[in-house]
Amino acid sequence: PKWSPDGGRIAFVSNRNGNSDIFLINVDGGGLTRLTNDTRPASDPVWSPEGTRLAYRAWPSSDYADICLVNADGTDAQCPVQGGENGIPAWSLEGTRLAFRVPSGIDILSLLDGTRRTLDTGLEIRGDPAWSPEGARLAFQADAGGNMEIYFIVIDSGEVIRLTDFPSFDGDPAWTAY
Repeated sequence: PKWSPDGGRIAFVSNRNGNSDIFLINVDGGGLTRLTNDTRPASDPVWSPEGTRLAYRAWPSSDYADICLVNADGTDAQCPVQGGENGIPAWSLEGTRLAFRVPSGIDILSLLDGTRRTLDTGLEIRGDPAWSPEGARLAFQADAGGNMEIYFIVIDSGEVIRLTDFPSFDGDPAWTAY
């Protein structure tokens, strides 16, 4: 489950209608709304920063996921990224871009013009990216010779910086502003 940015609703996945779909519910338990109604199972809902849309993955097969969007009222469902081994999307803080893991690195999709750019990290990424507060970098976890470590990539230059180097699992990065 994922809390809405205003704390008033929760997005979740349920198969209560025979297929995995995205639902919303108010925190008081009322207002249950089914957002997706597709033959493809849906998963991994992520709220936009302003709370008006959700990004999620839809699965046309067990190996490939589309990256999809839907308004929080259930309208304007679309899948701007069709097929591929796509990870869970992450919203940029301004709400105009999505970043997600792909086999060759991290893709950034502009929601303004539909352009898609791949950032080649040269690493085997094993987790989903997290935007920096200023939107200039993406943190991620990757396999470093059999050991999971934390890195970030500078979006404009493509420079990859390793942040951790410890012989145990380091993963699931999240940015915080201070």
